[in-house]
Amino acid sequence: MDERKVTTSAVAHVSQKKSVFVEVPFVPFGTANSMQAGLVASSSAHPRAFPAIVVGGLIVGAVDLLYAIAVYSPRHPILIPQTIASGILGAKSYSEGTYSSALGIVLQFVIALGAATVYYLASRRLKFLVSHAVPSGLTYGALVYLFMHIVVLPLSAVPKGDTPFVYMAFEFVEHWFCVGLPIALSVH
Repeated sequence: MDERKVTTSAVAHVSQKKSVFVEVPFVPFGTANSMQAGLVASSSAHPRAFPAIVVGGLIVGAVDLLYAIAVYSPRHPILIPQTIASGILGAKSYSEGTYSSALGIVLQFVIALGAATVYYLASRRLKFLVSHAVPSGLTYGALVYLFMHIVVLPLSAVPKGDTPFVYMAFEFVEHWFCVGLPIALSVH
């Protein structure tokens, strides 16, 4: 007789000492019902889009903003969101006070949520982004940094200035761990 067709009966004890027979399919060790395996795989390999994107985006937005404040302007933290807003407003961002600061914070989170969305969508086609989340996330952080510095910043209205190489190097590595990795792990 084929092992896959064999079933076992189990007795389940219910309240008030009543017994109920439950048919339990026999599954040989090392095999699994393909439907069950598919459900398990789909629930763990494909997290829901909204929570994955929002969690990753919010973590990245906050951590990246705090990093920039701590490194570039710890005594005048309002300058960091104003610098972000200067991408749209230009140099006048620094004279707009809390308005430009609030705009900069909103833009920071829009960018972070956008980066999380791109990773999530890519992970639906490129399965290794989920199965190898750590190296993929670190690589994605580097790609986000390069995209921001090669494409976005040159096209923005941010006042041009020279950033010392040491700051650029640390920011590049910061993007690995504080941008790419949290996004990849939230999607994982």
